[in-house]
This record gives sequence, structure tokens and C-alpha cells, in this order.
Amino acid sequence: LSFVAATPPELIVLDIRMPGMDGLEVLHRLKAQKESRDIPVIFISVPAEKTELVEGLKLGGMDFLVKPFRPEELLARVGVHMGLSLLRFQLEQQLQLFRQVLEILTRTDRPNDTIPEIMLLIKKSMGFEAVGIRLREGDEIPYCCSDGFSEDFLCAERYLCERGEEGNIVRDKQGNPALECMCGNILCGRINPSLPFFTEGGSFWSNCTTDFLSATTEKDRQGRTRNRCNREGYESVALIPLRSGEDIVGLLHFADRRKNQFTPESIRFFEGLGASIGISLNRKSTEEALLESEERY
Repeated sequence: LSFVAATPPELIVLDIRMPGMDGLEVLHRLKAQKESRDIPVIFISVPAEKTELVEGLKLGGMDFLVKPFRPEELLARVGVHMGLSLLRFQLEQQLQLFRQVLEILTRTDRPNDTIPEIMLLIKKSMGFEAVGIRLREGDEIPYCCSDGFSEDFLCAERYLCERGEEGNIVRDKQGNPALECMCGNILCGRINPSLPFFTEGGSFWSNCTTDFLSATTEKDRQGRTRNRCNREGYESVALIPLRSGEDIVGLLHFADRRKNQFTPESIRFFEGLGASIGISLNRKSTEEALLESEERY
């Protein structure tokens, strides 16, 4: 109990029958300590201790093993519960981040001013190597803020509009600027959700851009991509649209040289976060435009 209070472990395997203090009393005291109340506990017992096991589960034990058992059975149970414990930690981390972002967005009438603060909060909370946020600025959608990307990367990737020979912006048949690379795909909604690297929510993600580039064609990637993220060594890359209804007002860009930094669940979480940011930004922009119109009138 003293050790757990000083250095909380990730999981406790606890015998029910022990001299001096049985496992039920130990669990009761663990649940009373703030530092240990959420640590998962697996009980070890003999077949005759079913009553104690039921009581242990009622007190908050997560699982039990009956003696005799093989070491691989214990390892399998521990593996399952460590996975569940990690998942719970990740969900709690995401919920806390979501609340903090909403608090920042609602405490000011100018959400654009808080975007750098939100970006740094996401980076610190999720531990990604590099994070950037693009927002629409006329025809272009440059990085309004970033952290972790090199100056060379930002200089080369700041603008997305395709340029003609004379430096003019290339436009499509509807007069919209032609946006390049995968960022342009996401901002234009130019995706194919049937492909595994796009989502129904309009995002792109890859846990290994090297494999992604070798396994896909230009057609799969919805056009020409610059592939600078991969050349910079970023293997895990995710692009999340900032949505406000049908409009896409910007995107979140996550990049990390480590592989396997994303899961489908984390991408869905970021899509929800992106929608909250996008709605807030668009609402404030509309309010400011209406105020300007009223003042001119």
C-alpha cells in the first residue's frame, strides 16, 4: 500500500488469501486512496473462494484467476486489461482536451486569436512531433500557426494554389482556385471514402507514408501530391478538415516521424474537434461581417 501510494503501478495482481490483511481489505484501501483508486486489480484465488471473488468484484476488482493457472493465462489477462486501461486513459485524455478547446473557444469573441493556443494545447496533449493549422485567407489557405515543422517546410508548403507560367493562380471551370497536394484534396472535399486512407468525415491519414506512396497511384491520391511530408521523414500524417456545416474553413495537420500514431478512433475524435473549431470560427466570422455591414449601412 505504501509503494502504490508513492509509485502507482499500471496494474495490480492480488492474492485474496494473505496473512495479516486479506486481498479484499487491500482492495478496499486501494480504492480509498486517490493515487490508486483507478488502477485495475486482478484477483488470484483457489476454486473454493467464489464468495470472496464475488465480493472482490463488487468492491471494484476487474477480473480474477483461479489456481492453478499457467503463466501464459496470466499474461493474456494482463495484456487484455492493460489494453483496456490504455484505452480508458486515451478516452479520458481526449475528453479533457475537448473540454479545454471548447473552453478556449467560448471565452473570447475572436476565436482566430486563440488558434495558436489551441494548436499548442493539442500538440502537448497528444504528443505529436509537429502540428499546424491552415485557415482560408482569400484564395489561399496558408498555415496560420504551426509548431514542430522546419522553416524550409513551412516556406515550401505555405501556399497550396497551383500557379501558371506567369505566376497567376490556376482556376477550375467554376472559377475556384486549384489547390494542390493532399491538403488541397481535404480542403476541396476531393476524396474517395472507399479508399482506406480517406474517411467518411473527409480526412486523410496514414501511419506509414512510405508504404502509402509505394502502394497508391496518382489516381488513388486524387491528383498530384508534393510528398514533402514523406521527404521530411514524417511517416504518420493526418489531415483533418475544420468544418462548419458544408463549408471547410481550414484543416488540422498532424505529422510525426514515428509510425502508427493514429487509430480510426483517434481520427474520428479529431474530426469532432475540427468541427467544433470550424463552427466557432465560421460563426464569429459571420457575426463580424454582419457588424461591418451594419456599420457601413
